[in-house]
Amino acid sequence: MTCIFSVSWIVTLSLIYNGSKNSCILITIRWCYFLCFTSALQDRDNKFLTKSVEEAYKAVECGDGHPFGAVVRNDAVVVSCHNTVLRNPNLTAHAEINAISEACQKLNQNYLADYEIYACCEPCPMSLVAIQLSKIKRLVYGAKAEAAVAIGFDPSIADAPNQKSELEIKKADGAVAVTAEQVFENARGKFLMS
Repeated sequence: MTCIFSVSWIVTLSLIYNGSKNSCILITIRWCYFLCFTSALQDRDNKFLTKSVEEAYKAVECGDGHPFGAVVRNDAVVVSCHNTVLRNPNLTAHAEINAISEACQKLNQNYLADYEIYACCEPCPMSLVAIQLSKIKRLVYGAKAEAAVAIGFDPSIADAPNQKSELEIKKADGAVAVTAEQVFENARGKFLMS
């Protein structure tokens, strides 16, 4: 709703300031559409990052694993998982890998090229490679890996390789990023370090 009113308001301003020049109006409408699209994308990112944070807390509360959560989604499918390294025990049972595995099984396919992954924390090197191998098109994460290192995780998790790939990677900002970083401080001492 806000975006529709913003478009009308800016087009009206363009008519006043530009003397009804069609090219200026078109540019203004396109810019406004970009702003609305960016706002909708930000809202979607915040929604799914919040879900990944909920999964991170769930991992610790139920004793399954460490405070990491992930969501794999496209327009039709949403899979959310958390870290389960303590329940299995399986050191590869990271949230991102669990989410990719569950999505692939659910869809009966190996690649997730039309999907995005949301992680409460910057993925470790192993999870980042799994994301790249699955051909996921976009990664959005909340907290930097240093937030996990600060509560005792191995510093190597912050050494994710910066490989060239088709993967778009975005570090979230704003309140949802702060919430994702708080997961680690709030989970301090509530789980066993392996």
